[in-house]
Amino acid sequence: MASVFEVRDEVWEVVAALLPETPEQVGPGRRRVPDRTAFNTIVFVLVTGIAWRHVPRELGLFGGDGVAAAARLAADGGVGAPTSHAARAS
Repeated sequence: MASVFEVRDEVWEVVAALLPETPEQVGPGRRRVPDRTAFNTIVFVLVTGIAWRHVPRELGLFGGDGVAAAARLAADGGVGAPTSHAARAS
């Protein structure tokens, strides 16, 4: 099912080539959000200026998943993660 907002395939091909392989999930816990879903949401937030907590559920991320996914992509060497309010205050 297509998202309400999705980057073009050409853009995703360039970004996907820069990301490391997705590790297998080990142990219990929430399933990892697909990298493309995370990237689409990051671009949506950057383009619209919407707060992470207001990201529409239709994008595929729920609650704090957007911040966690952005942080994961940044840690994996991908795009920059949003900074938390606490980190900006210091």
